[in-house]
Amino acid sequence: VFGRDDAGRNAALDASMAVSLRGFSDAERTRLYELAAFPDDGMVSELAVLTLWHGTGRLSNFEGKKLLRRLSGGFTTPEPNGAFRIHDKLKEYLGSKLGREALRDAQVKLIDAWGDPHALPDDYAWRNYAYHLIEAGKPEALHVLLLNYTFLQAKLNATDVSTLVADCNRLPGDDMIRVLHSALTMSAHALVKDKDALAHQLYGRLYLYAAMPEIAALRAACAAVPGLYALDNGFDALLSAGGALLATLTGHTKDVTGALELADGRLLSWSQDKTLRLWAADGMLFTTLAGHNGYVLGALELADGRLRSWSFDFTPRLWAAEGSALAVLKGPMGEVSGALRV
Repeated sequence: VFGRDDAGRNAALDASMAVSLRGFSDAERTRLYELAAFPDDGMVSELAVLTLWHGTGRLSNFEGKKLLRRLSGGFTTPEPNGAFRIHDKLKEYLGSKLGREALRDAQVKLIDAWGDPHALPDDYAWRNYAYHLIEAGKPEALHVLLLNYTFLQAKLNATDVSTLVADCNRLPGDDMIRVLHSALTMSAHALVKDKDALAHQLYGRLYLYAAMPEIAALRAACAAVPGLYALDNGFDALLSAGGALLATLTGHTKDVTGALELADGRLLSWSQDKTLRLWAADGMLFTTLAGHNGYVLGALELADGRLRSWSFDFTPRLWAAEGSALAVLKGPMGEVSGALRV
């Protein structure tokens, strides 16, 4: 729709926007341009936009909802419960119209309007607060929050450990956060089952870094959590962050019979529980491949990214790269013990 090259897309978008914006006032256009503050192609909540517009234009909730309804479909892709998505090219266009300084100011006003980062108002805010801090030019504020136990526990309670890990990834050059990232990924298998285990996991896995003041403060906050059994006897109670172990992948219910790394960095494992499982490179479960009726004996990745597996159930199976079942390969009437790419 936008044309095949950048010039064509930009020209088409400029022409389309000029027509579409004729019925909007200058103030309403500015509110539209401010939507560039949100990540492209991600789900944006209605409450997040109303909060932003209250901070930048003093719009009431009634006024904000009315404007959102006018924008829906033509400028935003509607989702359930008033949420929406913004196309990446539209976000780029809106940002260019608003300007870099005004866009950063909008980010700051959204953060200020949210208030206490320990008590954010909805799922969008919890999952994207770090994004908005970085876009507002406040990496130091994110550093401080990620080394604050109260914030970590509140965010974990509101979301999941993978969201905490993703926040750490927003500060790639920060050595202190790199240690925290390691501790969180190593603890993910425990935190998926019990979010209240965060203090115990961090206290134990950060043992070797206790001489660092910020880590020491984080461990002290963990130690103050009621019910924590913080054992200090000169030994590391848990395998330390920053070591050879990156993560423990939990999900299979019986013995794992094999695993391999895929071309894109993801991991594929298979088990006597009759399933295969796809994992992100950081060890987070991506999906479970179910269909075999016997122990899965092996698997391989084909040149086009598809996956092939074989099992005690006499049937090789073909899977899409994302894990959906494609076909059962009929033929052998006995145990299938191998396959290869030709």
